Amino acid sequence: MQHSAKTVRGYFVALLVTSVMAACHEPTPLGVRGSVGDEALAPDPQRAAQIASEIASGASVRLADDMLSFLNATVPGGVGGVFRDPEGFLNVYLKDGDQRGAAASQLVAVQSANGAPTGGVRFTTDRIRFLRADFTWDELRGWYERILQMPDVSPYIHTWDIDERRNRIHLGVEDEASVGLVRTTLEGADVPAEAVTVDVEPRAVVVHAANDLRDTDSPNVRGGFSVHAGAGVCTLTVNTKMGGSRGFLTASHCTAPMGAVDGDDGVQAPYPTPGWRKVADEIADPPFFDYTYTPHCPVLKTCRFSDAAMFEYDQTSYAAHGIIARPYLNSINLDPSNPDFYIANDDPGCILYLGCGLIGDTMWKVGQTNGLTVGVVDKNCVEVTTGTPARTFICQSRVDGASGSIGEGDSGAPVFEIVGSGVNLFGMVHARLGTDKWWFSLTVNIRTDFNRVGLSFETVYDGPGPPESRVGREREGVQR
Repeated sequence: MQHSAKTVRGYFVALLVTSVMAACHEPTPLGVRGSVGDEALAPDPQRAAQIASEIASGASVRLADDMLSFLNATVPGGVGGVFRDPEGFLNVYLKDGDQRGAAASQLVAVQSANGAPTGGVRFTTDRIRFLRADFTWDELRGWYERILQMPDVSPYIHTWDIDERRNRIHLGVEDEASVGLVRTTLEGADVPAEAVTVDVEPRAVVVHAANDLRDTDSPNVRGGFSVHAGAGVCTLTVNTKMGGSRGFLTASHCTAPMGAVDGDDGVQAPYPTPGWRKVADEIADPPFFDYTYTPHCPVLKTCRFSDAAMFEYDQTSYAAHGIIARPYLNSINLDPSNPDFYIANDDPGCILYLGCGLIGDTMWKVGQTNGLTVGVVDKNCVEVTTGTPARTFICQSRVDGASGSIGEGDSGAPVFEIVGSGVNLFGMVHARLGTDKWWFSLTVNIRTDFNRVGLSFETVYDGPGPPESRVGREREGVQR
């Protein structure tokens, strides 16, 4: 599927600040030229065109990382990271402070040139803050890809990330002994110590099934509804069309086992109490792979691009296609006056023109346990290891919400941005940290996994009188 300009949202405005990286790796003022030569910091139009083509064709499996490589090849001065701050400014790490003016102009131009809708530029030059980069994005990415394939450190790492907020590679480990071992190993691998942070942090856990269900006998099953998928009660992500058949997505770890089709039933109603209704059969659960399939998988790990499984409905009439249930905020109770979200797009390719999905942007989810909740993206394109046995998921994103915004049974919950009266589907929840942070698999990576088993699908609403998606206007909250 193409990640085209028609994908929602507009604007990404930008401003300026400056910043020098301190020992704690916090942003500090920009103003001096970086140590890399002018030629290395100059735009590379040929590389930028190649990256844009890969994203547009659906070939990218590291969408946020590729967007930053695209900016590094497009914007003068050496880009080392991009994020949106709480004030709404676009913060851009730049290695050459003398290039701020040219960089700001080019960042605004990038938005329109790569598909931002008319009037949809989110960030103008007065809304961009520049921070001093110690490293360009491609420098960090080169070292990062090397670390992914280092067998001496891989067993000790559960989270790999290039941190856009800190202009550093970040590695998460489980204890202090692992910190020392990883650092010592990297010292002999030609990876600058100052380019990497190694921290003890909790491992993400899968959002296990709950013991209850919601709306147990609806004739029109929608995204956000509860479903028993073989291993317990989880959340139906979204309904799908596969040619003439109809189905739905949910989290693979809600089936048993992951990575294989074994005849799991999709059940709606309290399971296995009297009155439960079988509505579907599992038809696809892509297999896991290792680093020999793709170098994006860390060596010695077992990987997939997403935590997703596909079911096919017994009757096509069960599916309310392109619709996500719309409860009240922080509730599982539907708003009877406005009960549905309509999927206008399922294409995160708008990130290429800074139109969506950046760190600092707002995301929503609807889960069968905690209902409609909201948070802000705080991690993008991270390799995350979860579960028992341990599985590593490639290029996952994370949302930081309020306490209680994620709970058991919310696995599979659709994650989306609201754009006017429609939504842009970004992916599905599959893991959490505590009750406030949730990891999700992007729709583009879900498609990549199912393409491996020869299955494509559609999720966008195509019924009569679809609501206006208002592409190019400001994001909106839930309207009551």
